[in-house]
Amino acid sequence: MSSGVRWLVVEVRAPSAALTAALAEGLVASGGSAVEEVDGALRTWLPDPVAGGGGEEALEATPRAPADAPPAVGQRLAEVSAALAAAVREAAGALGGESGGESGGESGGESGGESGGESGGESGGESGGESGGESGGESGGQAVGRTGGDPPIGEPAIWTLRWWWQPEEDWGRSWRRGLGARRVGAVVVAPTWVEAPLVAGEVLVRIDPKMAFGTGEHPTTRGTLRLLQRAAPADAAVLDVGAGSAVLAIAAASLGAAAVLAVEADDDAIDNAVENVALNGVADRVEVEHARVDAAWLAARRGSGWDVILANVLSTVLVPLLAAFRAALAPGGRLVLSGILATEAAAVQRAATAADLVLHVADVEGEWWSGLFRAAGASGELAGQGGQGGA
Repeated sequence: MSSGVRWLVVEVRAPSAALTAALAEGLVASGGSAVEEVDGALRTWLPDPVAGGGGEEALEATPRAPADAPPAVGQRLAEVSAALAAAVREAAGALGGESGGESGGESGGESGGESGGESGGESGGESGGESGGESGGESGGQAVGRTGGDPPIGEPAIWTLRWWWQPEEDWGRSWRRGLGARRVGAVVVAPTWVEAPLVAGEVLVRIDPKMAFGTGEHPTTRGTLRLLQRAAPADAAVLDVGAGSAVLAIAAASLGAAAVLAVEADDDAIDNAVENVALNGVADRVEVEHARVDAAWLAARRGSGWDVILANVLSTVLVPLLAAFRAALAPGGRLVLSGILATEAAAVQRAATAADLVLHVADVEGEWWSGLFRAAGASGELAGQGGQGGA
């Protein structure tokens, strides 16, 4: 390693895919420079917290448990675990109800002081900074966290942390690995460092991400992009709920939408969204708003009459908002829902039917399900590239 600089790599794994987005937000909030999804785990890179570094022998890229961490690393892992718990609590709180009380992603779990790994507090003395959770020493040294609430967040879940070092010169290659051009129907999503030649009829969306979600690397993003193209966005007024990197808003504008409102609540993501909108030259048609979309927000803008609403968020956030989404649609309007596990699809469809929404077409990729809905009784043709699944 020529520069003598290393990165602390932190990997988080959760048994529930429904926690992925919230945990990714937690990693970014903890100071992660980017988030990559690798074999079902989330990985981020943090600046070296050890003053003066740890020498060449400390660069071995062997995943280790937090209990094996030196004090400074243990402290940093405790901070990461606290950020993860806070992100899960925030995701649960977005439902407008209880987030699960003491099980709702509390940032210390039940192990408390002796395990030295409370997520919100001290880095851990005897346990070397174990990042907290319910099982303490029995977890085999891995940091754990517990969360609760309504499904899918509500199923009791444990996330685990591992860490290792990575040399500076490997950093750029590592997190950019796999972030190439993604073709999703007529939309090509690519970072600025990738060549992305287009064929006739394609549009290019440039995204320089802070995290892998919203780059076309996640099935929910691709599912929403496919269904957006089925939703006939040309000349439409479009609302993008939980815009993240603004990839969907930018794609809608690139496909001909007349006006797009991209709404995002996360402080870090909003800056990335504004940057990406400017990068793609669509600031004249895409407005970025820093807010949380809930029933009150939608009711206050009911006269807007959106032709297309895009909502790629957790299903437990989507379902309570279905009636408000329906009321916010213009006559003949279209609603694209994503962030839904395939196992949840039937329940979401039943809730949509109760809200006077009819499924037009579904898109399924792996364990993720997305749906394009219309108001019951709506007429008119929908055009564009279709999804992989069927209604």
